[in-house]
Amino acid sequence: MRTRNEFLEELKGKNPVPGVILEKWPRGSITQYWGENPELYSRAFGFFDDINRYLGGHSGLDIIGSHRTDVVPVFDGIVSFVSLNRTSIGGIMIGISSEQLQDGNDIVYFFALYGHLDEAGFVSGQRVRVGEKGMKMGNTGFIISGNTPFWGD
Repeated sequence: MRTRNEFLEELKGKNPVPGVILEKWPRGSITQYWGENPELYSRAFGFFDDINRYLGGHSGLDIIGSHRTDVVPVFDGIVSFVSLNRTSIGGIMIGISSEQLQDGNDIVYFFALYGHLDEAGFVSGQRVRVGEKGMKMGNTGFIISGNTPFWGD
């Protein structure tokens, strides 16, 4: 069984959207990192408490690309979650769970959620491989353009 650290080392350099530059805009294609814009997200979801206002933020990594660009798994795993609801917060989503990993005395898993898709391409329970095509980038979500928020672009 691989260790958690071996798994993380293998993730380095993996790209869920082949061809894009995984650096912050304008040098690359990432528009938001984890934890960014907590006040903005709090207002959007109607949270006005201090925890969400200052810590809520964004729990994902937003990558821009052309509509229907291929999105691929960054690790081998099992599709453990599928949502085909285009009008939900994340639009069409696929969740992929890793194999069992050893972390000291614990067994752990990694989970990657791919959201704002136009096409799922995989079904729950399906085994997927790194780089396997099937998911397509959608055009839902929250875009930050300069200082102006847009929904649904």
